[in-house]
Amino acid sequence: DQLLDLTRIRLGQGLPLTREAVDLRDLARAVLDELELTNPGCPLRLEVQGDLEGSWDRDRIQQLISNVVG
Repeated sequence: DQLLDLTRIRLGQGLPLTREAVDLRDLARAVLDELELTNPGCPLRLEVQGDLEGSWDRDRIQQLISNVVG
């Protein structure tokens, strides 16, 4: 999928987005939990404020959080 995304970007086609109702707090916590499992000894803390529910592309946001934290 990432290779296809790179090809689309290079060809100027952009990235397809699939928006759905997502709570970013829950999504971020799930990504951080997964990263903690693969990196024991590196605890991660999540602090959020306010309402983080919105229309997001779940897969793209997961990838973004994973890349930034990783």
